[in-house]
Amino acid sequence: MSTLPHDLRYGLRLLARNPGVAAVMVLTLALGIGANTAIFSFLDAILNLHFPITDQERIVNLWSASNTMGSRNSLSIADFLDYRQQNRVFEDLAAFAGDSFHLTNVAEPQSLGGNRVSFDYFHVLGVQPAMGRNFLPEESKGKARVVILSHGLWQGSFGADPKVLGRNITLDRDSYTVIGVMPEGFRLFAGNADLWVPLDLSSSALSRGVRQVMVIGRLKPGVGKEQAQAEMSNLAGRLAQAFPSTNKGWDVQVILLQDEINKRLGLGLLFIMGPVVLVLLIACANVTNLLLARASGREKEMAVRAALGAGRLRLVRQLLTENLTLALLAAAFGLLLGVWGMGVLRSLFPPAVNGPPGALHLDARVLGFTLLLCLLTPLLFGLAPALYASKLDLNETLKEGRRGFRAGGSHRLREYLVVSEVGLAVTLLGLGGLLVRFMLYMGSLKPVFDTRNLLAMSLSLSESAYPHDSDVAEFYRRVLENARTIPGVESVGVVNRLVVPAEYSSALQPVHLESGSGGKLGASAVALRVSPGYFAALRIPLRRGRGMTDEDTSGGARVALVNETLARSWRGDDPLGRRLHLEGLGPEQPWIMVIGVVGDAIIDDRKLLLPGVYIPCAQYPERDMTFVVRTLTPPLGLEEPLKRALWAVDKDQPIEQVQTVEQMMSHEFAGSNSLVKLIAAFALLALALASAGVYSVMSYVVAQRTHEFGVRMSLGARPLDVMRLVAIDALVLIGSGLCLGLVATCVFGRLMGGILTVMGVKSYDPTTLSSVSLLLMLAALLACYLPARRATKVHPMEALRYE
Repeated sequence: MSTLPHDLRYGLRLLARNPGVAAVMVLTLALGIGANTAIFSFLDAILNLHFPITDQERIVNLWSASNTMGSRNSLSIADFLDYRQQNRVFEDLAAFAGDSFHLTNVAEPQSLGGNRVSFDYFHVLGVQPAMGRNFLPEESKGKARVVILSHGLWQGSFGADPKVLGRNITLDRDSYTVIGVMPEGFRLFAGNADLWVPLDLSSSALSRGVRQVMVIGRLKPGVGKEQAQAEMSNLAGRLAQAFPSTNKGWDVQVILLQDEINKRLGLGLLFIMGPVVLVLLIACANVTNLLLARASGREKEMAVRAALGAGRLRLVRQLLTENLTLALLAAAFGLLLGVWGMGVLRSLFPPAVNGPPGALHLDARVLGFTLLLCLLTPLLFGLAPALYASKLDLNETLKEGRRGFRAGGSHRLREYLVVSEVGLAVTLLGLGGLLVRFMLYMGSLKPVFDTRNLLAMSLSLSESAYPHDSDVAEFYRRVLENARTIPGVESVGVVNRLVVPAEYSSALQPVHLESGSGGKLGASAVALRVSPGYFAALRIPLRRGRGMTDEDTSGGARVALVNETLARSWRGDDPLGRRLHLEGLGPEQPWIMVIGVVGDAIIDDRKLLLPGVYIPCAQYPERDMTFVVRTLTPPLGLEEPLKRALWAVDKDQPIEQVQTVEQMMSHEFAGSNSLVKLIAAFALLALALASAGVYSVMSYVVAQRTHEFGVRMSLGARPLDVMRLVAIDALVLIGSGLCLGLVATCVFGRLMGGILTVMGVKSYDPTTLSSVSLLLMLAALLACYLPARRATKVHPMEALRYE
């Protein structure tokens, strides 16, 4: 350690002696380190990895597992209570369930997401409120009206008021007392909960057949996952014998919370950290090539040091220390690039992806990650050059003059590095190309209906405020009536699902039509609950029969409309005037009369129009609906009048979102589009770094072969012949890298094949792979052209005197 300062100073002097080469190496590494720093901070923010939970390795998730279906589910409250009372492996168990809440005694009603939790929920996690107290055991017995706020909700809706404790707020028309505020950043790796209220564990909620709560537990010290699994499976077997009607065939699955986090982290590493790590590896390969070239020029220096008594380990240590100096300088610039990159990520991704405000920032964890990169990268790029430079034949080296380079000593390693660089770049470019093709395909999905001057307002009615279907139907009827009177409104309707095309593929449900022979004709369709004005708002034409009217209410005959695609699927059996049955409505629902056929207005993916069924929302009310307003004026100008029309019916009803349909469609893919842009940027950076690597190696090779080229040209070789020699060597390296990269692209592409194939993009898409290969081949050949051209400009006599 006593020689470390001396080695650091010497490393700095060497870098200062060759500022151009030093700047290239520092900048190359800084790009790799900076990109990794920014992406690590991004991943840390979206997965909430930075929030400390006490003894996290002892926390587990419990799931009920079906032995017959092979799937996992939540637990019933009754089973949870039995498991908590009878187990001997947990310090405690806690239950929670997600829910939505309407906050109404604020400036504007808000729709919030939260959790109903048992009183020991925060105790199991080892987290305490930053302000106030935790829930009490008696508050899980019955409907206690107390609430704990998230830090974000406390800051946003209550102005970070320190006197919020004890204040009464209105949630779902009931008064709740604020008893606590959680620490900033607490999300339990599962999204943004705005608040927590007690979960009712009283006897009124003990139906074993209703599996409605998720369960977490804290293992006792010294208890492992396997022991806990055996204990819980034993308890599940006892409950199956005691309650066969609800518990037979159900087991309990114990999963470490850390394993759940690692699974999510693994996906994040694959799709987000993977590309940027490839960039760092390419950068390290570039710097390794430069250091190998420099090591060839320092052989005499290393030989003198060895002759004076320095052992090989001492030489390697000195060279690695010099590389560490290089890495530290690169890390300093990389941190600046990383901070700049965080700003880019904030603007590139929507807040819902970035996490809560302030989550994406430079903190001790990010600095620690950067320091770790500083310690690892010298080993990645510096170990091979250090070992090469320290392996000397003293007699031969000290006898050599200027021609003393070990011409072939590091040549093969340098070639391997070039092949690796090209392979990594092809892999990154190929996967980026597949994702770009995927997003171009998704961008081609356009709704058939006209989206101009179309405004959408989404909301969700609470069950406590609207307990009956008739209440829900009456609410929407009155709001529609008010909205029609707004100046500038051409038509208005409601629909239960106004979504962009990607979501429709998962919304198909079985449909049966009565055939003329008395049998049933099967099909699948998207079922939408709509009001009569929906068709006018989306300009969906009526082809045959009659349309919906305000008379199609719960007291009238059950009716439906089908689109042309569904009508054609029954091949000659005209559905008009016949009855159909939607399985999604349940087996007890009556058959529905088809009263009309309308135009297609779901999606046009240039291959398929999905079949659709429309049923009156007045006959089948749903609490989550979207108003669709066709306007005569710019739609956002009617945002406030539309809100007033709603609040005239219910002043406490929150509105989840008001935006144009065009905005809704663009926002749907905002995160995916940003991810593709990010990967494309990394792919282009990899292309630039790989081209620079090819250039540096070919420059060195040409320099070493200058004497050979002089001999060839003096014997009559033409400049074109010399360029051909250089090009052939380069093509061998580039071709080898291309083959490896294409194989890796196909392998990794198969991992994404499920998504890509469904959307019409093959994991071995020939267009993408051929385009990537051509692009990289052209870039690499251009990088080879300059050294080859320089070789042909050397006069034969000067080349013969070289070295």
